[in-house]
Amino acid sequence: MSNRLVADTIAEQLGGYGKLEAMINAKNFSYDNNSLTFKFSGNKNINCIKVTLEPNDTYTVTYYKIKRLDFAIVSETKRVYAGSLKTSIRNNIGLRLSLA
Repeated sequence: MSNRLVADTIAEQLGGYGKLEAMINAKNFSYDNNSLTFKFSGNKNINCIKVTLEPNDTYTVTYYKIKRLDFAIVSETKRVYAGSLKTSIRNNIGLRLSLA
């Protein structure tokens, strides 16, 4: 799979780029070999998420707080299946990723 295809697949599993932008004001999407990272607003403690596809076909979701040039990992959830990805993120950030 190409780098962009992995990121686009992750975004689609989260509802798509448009829904992420509309629901949580997601922006600054970026990707690497096996992950999608984006900033968002609406949570005081977390404002960036990185979703990484693991070799066992599950995801690791890392939550960051970024302020100016400082960043800190707030928490991380491992072994998240695709079907649980939206729920896992919603439970960690307190924001819905879609209306459904």
